[in-house]
Amino acid sequence: MDALEAGADGVIVLHGSDTMHYTASALSFMLRNLSVPVVLTGSMIPGGDPRSDGIRNLADSITVASSADLAEVCVVFSADPEGNFGVIIRGCRAKKTHSHALNAFASINVPPIGYIRNGKISFTRLHVKVRDRRKLKMSTDLDPNVVLVKQNPGLTPHILKRFLEGASGAVIEGTGTGRVKTELLDEIRAFKFPVVLTSQAIYGGERLGMYELDKAILSVENIIPARDMNSEAALVKLMWALGRRDDVKSLMLTNMHACMVNLRILARK
Repeated sequence: MDALEAGADGVIVLHGSDTMHYTASALSFMLRNLSVPVVLTGSMIPGGDPRSDGIRNLADSITVASSADLAEVCVVFSADPEGNFGVIIRGCRAKKTHSHALNAFASINVPPIGYIRNGKISFTRLHVKVRDRRKLKMSTDLDPNVVLVKQNPGLTPHILKRFLEGASGAVIEGTGTGRVKTELLDEIRAFKFPVVLTSQAIYGGERLGMYELDKAILSVENIIPARDMNSEAALVKLMWALGRRDDVKSLMLTNMHACMVNLRILARK
């Protein structure tokens, strides 16, 4: 991130699409006090192919990085299957939802930041961090020793124990609103390290508390509800929180972007 420290007006990162959402989420947490956009983009069709969407995505990314009043990590990609216009997605909300379509990325549980049509940006109602002159802070220590486990009918306490053994933390994709089987709770409790519960559903997020069973799940001290974070964002945020060696549960339950946006709004008043 030397370009950021050197005073660049924006940064573009060309990235493979398969893991772009992991990198975008990680950068969203590691780069604090951003003053300019950091844009990740790529293509679904290789650049050497005359039909490639890479040039359009890059052109849209240049527009965002150079002129958008925005100071966040974001993903810029095709917004429709034909690649007629682009979408700007907050980095920690981006998820690859299609294996080969041009509009492979979606904004999960919040609206996109905006759209790019013919070189012009239109913003949605989503509150964003805007450009300013704040000094960049980087928190790059990550603990990658975190496992991602999917709740499934064959997941037993014994199998879960094998997944958790030696890990610093875990993200478990529960079913429905984030529910895990009660027979797994003793193993989670014995693990003692942070266990973040997310939902396997793409949209809606974790919403434990609607049923009596949920009380038993939430009573386990080391369980942390992910709320509306998708699994990929929860995974890298847990890596980041563990790397900071702070109160992990408090960090995981804090909407870092909402805090920064509110600070910017107060500063304007």
